[in-house]
Amino acid sequence: MAVPIMPLAFLLASPLTAPAQTRIRVGTCARTLTAGVGSQFAVAQKLGWFAQEGLDVEVVPLTGSTDCFKFVATREFLITLPSMEPLAIARQQGVRIKNFYTAYQTPGYAIAVLAESPIQKLSDLKGKTIGVTNMASAGVIIARALAATSGLNPDTDINLVVAGEGAQPAALLRSKQIDALSHSIRSTR
Repeated sequence: MAVPIMPLAFLLASPLTAPAQTRIRVGTCARTLTAGVGSQFAVAQKLGWFAQEGLDVEVVPLTGSTDCFKFVATREFLITLPSMEPLAIARQQGVRIKNFYTAYQTPGYAIAVLAESPIQKLSDLKGKTIGVTNMASAGVIIARALAATSGLNPDTDINLVVAGEGAQPAALLRSKQIDALSHSIRSTR
C-alpha cells in the first residue's frame, strides 16, 4: 500500500503559526469594567471577534474621560470610550479630535444628594463639598458647569474632592463627609 507523501510534505512546508495581528490599545475611561464602560471590549475579546479581524486589542483602564481625550490627542491611544462632556473643552483648547460614535444617548452625569438633604436646587451647593470619582472624571466638568449656570463661582463657591469608585462615594455621602456627588448615572440605571 502506497503512503501519500505529498500531503505530508505540504503540511510540513506550511506555516504553523497564525498571521501577525495588528496591536491596538483601547482606553476605557474608568478603572473598572462595567456594563456601560468597557464590557463590550471584554465580550469581543472573549468571543474572538478581534482575533478574527487580525487585531490584538489591549484594553487599558484609564482614570476618566478627560484623560481619555488627552491620550487620543497625544496619539498614545488610537481609540478610547469617553463620555462626551470633555470634548467641548478639548476643542476649545485647539485639540483636533472627532467623535464618530457614542454608545451614550443621554447625558451621563448628574448631581446626586441624599433624599433628606437640604440641597434642593443647584444654588444650594454654595459652600458645599461635591465628590467626584477622580479629578480626571467628567464629573468635575459637570459639577463646575452646573455651579456656574446656577450663578455660583466654581472656583470659590464649591469644593470638589475625590470620592472614589464603587460603594465608596455612597458611603461618603451617607456619612455626610461629602454633601453631593457628581457622578456617572449610567452604571446605576
